[in-house]
Parts: sequence; C-alpha cells; structure tokens
Amino acid sequence: DEVTSATATVWTVKGSLSSAWELHAATPWMLTMNVTVPLGLRVVVAMPTPPVQNECKVTESGNIIWHDKKFVPGSAAGVVSVKETQTKSRGASIETTMEGGTYGLGMMCSVLR
Repeated sequence: DEVTSATATVWTVKGSLSSAWELHAATPWMLTMNVTVPLGLRVVVAMPTPPVQNECKVTESGNIIWHDKKFVPGSAAGVVSVKETQTKSRGASIETTMEGGTYGLGMMCSVLR
C-alpha cells in the first residue's frame, strides 16, 4: 500500500514546527499540505510532483503562488520563494520557502499519460 497522508511535529527553540499532507488524487495530481512555522524561523517545504507531469499550480490559502513554472511574488504573505527541484533522494518536487506563520498549501498537476 502507498502512503497517502502523514503528519509530523518537531519542537524547536522558537516553538512547534508542524506539517500535515494528504494526496487526494493521482490523476490529476492533487496534494494538500498544512504547515505551521514558528515566528523567527524560515523553512523550505518540498511538495513532490508526479513522475510525468505537464503543468503544476501551487496555491497558499487559495492564492496562486506557482503557475506556468514561475513563482508569483507578493501573492501570499510569508511566502519568500517557490522553485522546481530535482534530487536523487526525493525526485522531482516544488520547494516553497516560508517564514513564520500558518499555511494551507495546495498543489494540482496535470498528468501526462
């Protein structure tokens, strides 16, 4: 069985850092993630993308922060940057850098067949 959701919390000197994600569908790829970052911290959150995808859109609380493979600056408070990445250990993902706050991220990717 594949893992389709997870929750984690870690304590830092600044307070509790928590994340919860759920994969709602694989076609189209629909992933949501809730993240709480203590004030005074900056974190990078990686959301995995499907192996073969056409276009992904990422939102924060309904505001588009990534579209047409570009970061949309100023669209959501606390979101510093968004970029595509590829690593051997994690594969393809979209990384969002965020400052202290509470975030509701959503990702939808069209999947090529």
